[in-house]
Amino acid sequence: MKRLLILLLLVAIGAGLWYVANREETRPIDITSTGKTREGKPDPLNGTYTFEGGEESYEITFNDGYAKRTGSGPLQTSFETEITIYKDFGDLNNDSKEDAAIIIGESSGLSAIPLYVAAYVSGPIRYNGSNAIFLGDRILPESIDINNGVITVTYLDRAEDEPLAAEPTVRVTKQFIYQNGLLVAR
Repeated sequence: MKRLLILLLLVAIGAGLWYVANREETRPIDITSTGKTREGKPDPLNGTYTFEGGEESYEITFNDGYAKRTGSGPLQTSFETEITIYKDFGDLNNDSKEDAAIIIGESSGLSAIPLYVAAYVSGPIRYNGSNAIFLGDRILPESIDINNGVITVTYLDRAEDEPLAAEPTVRVTKQFIYQNGLLVAR
């Protein structure tokens, strides 16, 4: 059990170091009017997304892909939240403008690392973040794609009878669409 926890910790640290070493250099951008980068791509790293957290929902606003929030439960835990490197671009709301789909990970310093899928969608004036849909805890994302207005997320999970400490080996594919202002499972 200790070996598995150490292995998971080393994998998480390695993934974090790889992300820091390989993320694109950020440039100052103005998202107040458009929500796009200078290259014209939607910039989901600076969006606001709505999360469902049991009995409460909350919003997280990202600044260059990172955000912090303090939990409201008895532990008053501080959460580090970051947008992962998994993203894709395509039209989600049929307005001929490019939108983005992303996977967001929330790390609280505990062993749980829940991952969510969300969209960054063009509006009449600016881009807006969607609701975030829970994918799983300690899963391994493989890909996220947008094709014909459909977001397809593929990741590795565990069988229903396996503990969260087990290595994810079961390939899962889920699809989502942006409909009536919300991201929903298809």
